[in-house]
Amino acid sequence: MCRKLERAKFHADDFNQVWRDFVHSGVYAYTIENEGAPAFTIHFRWKVRSWTPEATHRFQNLSLIFGDLLSNLRATLDYLVWQLVLVAGGTPTDQHAFPCLTDRSKWPSASGRRLGGMDARWRNEIEGVQPYHKRDPEHDLLAVLDQVNNVNKHRALPATIVTAEQFSFPVKLPPATRVDFNSWLDRPMEDGVEFFRLALTPPVPELELGLDVDPPLRVAFSDGLDHSDGWSYTNADLVRHVEQVVAIFEPAFSS
Repeated sequence: MCRKLERAKFHADDFNQVWRDFVHSGVYAYTIENEGAPAFTIHFRWKVRSWTPEATHRFQNLSLIFGDLLSNLRATLDYLVWQLVLVAGGTPTDQHAFPCLTDRSKWPSASGRRLGGMDARWRNEIEGVQPYHKRDPEHDLLAVLDQVNNVNKHRALPATIVTAEQFSFPVKLPPATRVDFNSWLDRPMEDGVEFFRLALTPPVPELELGLDVDPPLRVAFSDGLDHSDGWSYTNADLVRHVEQVVAIFEPAFSS
């Protein structure tokens, strides 16, 4: 059980490194264009360069690493059930697994089939972490893990660059300068797309503007979930949640 969780953490770290290598490969950059008076306006636009074969390979590997992460996290929970049956003196079968339900009415059937031979205390704890307790069960992280892992079993989850998480830069301005800005970080990162605008009144002829040379970018997967309201999750969120669930059952193995 713990080795599966540790393997999932390895994949999470590997994902982060491959992602950093891709981002730093120079595929994405930005340009700065100035306008003059009456307001000194600066436009920031994305510049998308041609992908090298190496950058393409790194990007494609993200889907494979993500799939391995999902598989090991989900297996951690199923291994947990197996071990809980063993410590209770039972014999696990191929029917034993960690239920993950968004519909409360399915609990009696699922628990009877998946959790037989387990101490009642731990069966109750598993019931307590079921997604159906949440107001929005489909966004519960256990439900997300279960759903996305099921999708990943049948097809690869292609990665896409979504947006920049944030954008910042140091700037020195004279006193009483009026600053107006617009941010469109939620726009797709495509060549020539404006994502930030800074307007200064009065104009500042010798503007000292620092550059954010490494704005953090976000990657997403076609995971079959509804993200239309801006909701999202990270690999770290999934790992942390499974760790928290596993920690609930540590007393079962302490004697």
